[in-house]
Amino acid sequence: MDLAASKRELRRQISARRRSADPARASAAAALVAEAVVATAEFRAAPALALYAALPDELSTDELFARTTAAAKPCFFPRCMPATALEFVAISAWEDLEPGRYGVREPRATLAANALPSGTLVIVPGVAFDSAGNRLGQGKGYYDRAFPSDDGRCRVLFGVGFAFQLVESIPVGEFDRRMDAVVTEQGILRVPSVPANPASRDEGR
Repeated sequence: MDLAASKRELRRQISARRRSADPARASAAAALVAEAVVATAEFRAAPALALYAALPDELSTDELFARTTAAAKPCFFPRCMPATALEFVAISAWEDLEPGRYGVREPRATLAANALPSGTLVIVPGVAFDSAGNRLGQGKGYYDRAFPSDDGRCRVLFGVGFAFQLVESIPVGEFDRRMDAVVTEQGILRVPSVPANPASRDEGR
């Protein structure tokens, strides 16, 4: 099975599990993930957080947004732009978001984009992750392009999801961006420094 086909099959399997997740357990998992993130040294040191607005079957970031604003840290949310690019906007309330591309809530078009401060902790959604920090996205390449591993900017990326989204191995392409840590309701998995991905190009949210 080639790289693209392997990714499609893994997306199918994990997406089916996400859709069948018990709502109460999903809510509890999101609270545990938020607690784990805010307890890290990276969160304490970060001048800001970049979050995402979850789709119905994704791990919710509501609690993490509340904990971040309570800590008086700015929260940035992504807006999908042409050429599969992301720009980020600081928001202070969920009401600042509206449905955008692919049905994902994003900052209203009237809100100006901002540059992420150096040292921002970026919370990244994904379909699946592995212990090497590899991430399987939705297939468009937004986060891989926004945070290339060789751009030299000081950003820390935490992939977040349910424990069942942590799998043995993710098929990867040359430009797939590894996470610095993966956080689930079972705790935080820190990723050792590793060389760049050796395979061919693939794209994911």
